[in-house]
Amino acid sequence: MELFGQASHKVVVDVTASSAFLPIASFGYNCISKAARKMAFDTLAKERNDIKVLYFQPGIVYSPGFEQVIKQTFNPELKAMFQAVVDNKETMCQTGDHVGRVLVNYIEKDEFASGKFVNATKENDPEDIETTISKMKNVTTDKKN
Repeated sequence: MELFGQASHKVVVDVTASSAFLPIASFGYNCISKAARKMAFDTLAKERNDIKVLYFQPGIVYSPGFEQVIKQTFNPELKAMFQAVVDNKETMCQTGDHVGRVLVNYIEKDEFASGKFVNATKENDPEDIETTISKMKNVTTDKKN
C-alpha cells in the first residue's frame, strides 16, 4: 500500500461497534456497513502481514446521535437503553479525551494481535468481543419472534 510509504509500523484502526457482529433491530444500514467494513479489514489483515488491524470500540460516548435513535427507532428495548444513557450521562458515558487516550495507549503498546477487537471501558479495562456481545444480546434482539 502506497498510503503508508516507508513507515516501519503500520496500523489500521477501525472504530467500530457491536453492530458489526450483532443484528440490531432498526440499525440495519449501520449493521450492514460495519460488517462489510469488518470483512474488508479482516481480508487486509490476512493479506498483509506488515499491517496490523485493530478493531476499537470506544464504548458509550454521548453524541447527538443518541437523541436521533430515541426519536426514530421502532425498537422499544433499544429506545429504552439509549434513553437510560441520556438520563445517566455522567455515570454511563466516557469522554472523547478518555477514549482517545485509551486508543493511543493500545497503539503505543502494540501488544494486540492483528484483527483483534478491543472494547475500551470507562475504567480503561478492555473487554473482548464475546463479553461485549453477551451484554448486548438481551437489549438488541427483536423480541417479536
